[in-house]
Amino acid sequence: MKKEIGAYLAVGFFLLTLGGVAHGQSSEASVSTESNPGRMLVLSGGGGINQSFHHPARADFPPGTTLPRKELTSIEWQTTWYPDAIGLSVDLCYFLPNLSSPVGCVAVTPNSSGSTTFFSGQRFDIGSKVEFVYEAESATGTLPRQIENAGNDSVVFNFQY
Repeated sequence: MKKEIGAYLAVGFFLLTLGGVAHGQSSEASVSTESNPGRMLVLSGGGGINQSFHHPARADFPPGTTLPRKELTSIEWQTTWYPDAIGLSVDLCYFLPNLSSPVGCVAVTPNSSGSTTFFSGQRFDIGSKVEFVYEAESATGTLPRQIENAGNDSVVFNFQY
């Protein structure tokens, strides 16, 4: 009886050790998205606001990464801009899977690229998203008017699993 218990304990410790090693060996991957925020309506009294959404679909994930639990390590971005905007600002907001309120937002520069680790460690999965919020204080010309952006913005979600 004691030998059986000892054998079970030995197997149990072996599995715990093996599980710890496997848990410590994480892999990294990334998912890229691109979007165009479209036109922004700038009003004469209150400026304008527009959003661009980046939510990866199941098909965007590399093979073997859809099932394991994933954590963000960083987010890389490239923003567009509105050439006719006056006082343009951009916020990058991160949303956990299937939630309607962001975990938080960070200010980024229009017409730039960069990377942030502000959301590192947050859960990442299908249903997660980044939202760029473009806000203009005003615009050139007679208001109200629609202003065009200069192109697409993009996001790369870097994660470990």
